[in-house]
Amino acid sequence: MYIAQLLYLSIRPVSRTSGASTVNIIYIALFVLSALPHLYFVVPIFFSPNGLSAFKSLFIPSVSLLNPDSTTIQQGVMDFIKWDYVMILFGGFVATVWVARRSVNGFVALTVWWSISVLLFGAGASMVGVFWWREGLLNKAVRETEMKDKKRVQ
Repeated sequence: MYIAQLLYLSIRPVSRTSGASTVNIIYIALFVLSALPHLYFVVPIFFSPNGLSAFKSLFIPSVSLLNPDSTTIQQGVMDFIKWDYVMILFGGFVATVWVARRSVNGFVALTVWWSISVLLFGAGASMVGVFWWREGLLNKAVRETEMKDKKRVQ
């Protein structure tokens, strides 16, 4: 956190004004930097002759036990990595559900976002997108509170 804070303050010095635009720019940069490697590797797979089956073989783990007599070490390790990826995706989704703040609409929006964005942009960009959305919700709440305070003062 200390290093992140130093980097942030080197971009935007301490100020009493809102840093929302700087934070938005950082989220955009993180989203792009996370999505580009995913797009670089996945887009050619989709446009290959057997794109869907190649995609499945790359990301979807086996749901049945692998036969030790016919499975190579490489296949076993690849299946392990696929399961690890699935668990990370599930953990990332669960970790971001709290952003919905007990809202059914928010939960549905997060579920749809994760379902689509993981395929299109990758897990990292999906998580950045959730926290970028959360930042927008926080900024909206701050603006609403400031408006209420101004009305009370008048």
